[in-house]
Amino acid sequence: MSKAFSNPLRLMSPLTGGDIAELEQFLMSDSTSDETLMLDGLDGYLTAIAIGPAKLESKDWLPGVWGPQIDDVPYFETSEHAGRILNLILRYFDDVIARLNNPNGFEPRFDGVTCHGQASQFIEGEPWALGFMDGVALSRQSWQPLLNDADSRAWMRPLHLLGADNLTREEEALTRWPCQRAELAKQIPKSIAAIYRYWSDGVSTAPTQPRSKAQSSARKSGQNDRGIRRYAVETRGARILEAC
Repeated sequence: MSKAFSNPLRLMSPLTGGDIAELEQFLMSDSTSDETLMLDGLDGYLTAIAIGPAKLESKDWLPGVWGPQIDDVPYFETSEHAGRILNLILRYFDDVIARLNNPNGFEPRFDGVTCHGQASQFIEGEPWALGFMDGVALSRQSWQPLLNDADSRAWMRPLHLLGADNLTREEEALTRWPCQRAELAKQIPKSIAAIYRYWSDGVSTAPTQPRSKAQSSARKSGQNDRGIRRYAVETRGARILEAC
């Protein structure tokens, strides 16, 4: 399991509802690019990083929050504002880790969708799963033991169907309608608990460096565009950290 949260910078106060609203508002604002993760995508992204086998520092994963290009780094009016947003993201990571302390009770932060002509709202798990698969892609080699395990693939199935970019036509047919995606989303909490236990049991993995490319995510635009996107991790990570 990732030990990224051992960084003392993350020993911060828990997020309040107002903090979460502030972070969500910034992610949706004109200060960020259309490639920036929305809150549900960020939740999935950080969950994969927190429960995965690779030790990732913030400079490894922070660029993926903003988007694949250097120009996707958001505009900050002041260095204090940049520091505030970074603080909120790191504390949000803490919040994810805290929720994972009880993996059987873990609840992803899903959004909802209402279909035309229907009063009921469906759970929309696709943005969350897209973010999760982006997090996996950062250190995919380290995830291979789980991905290659026939028994473990069942845990990844809802995450793959909702978040992968290489679905077959048959698989795409399983996520076409909101009710189908909602049923898959309901399976994700059990999948996360099983994946958490898998890595916590000490499955060995080969050392790996974070990958410099990731899948498309639950971002402001193109949430269903599952093409491969690239970013320069070290360059953009240094840029945002320097600003803070």
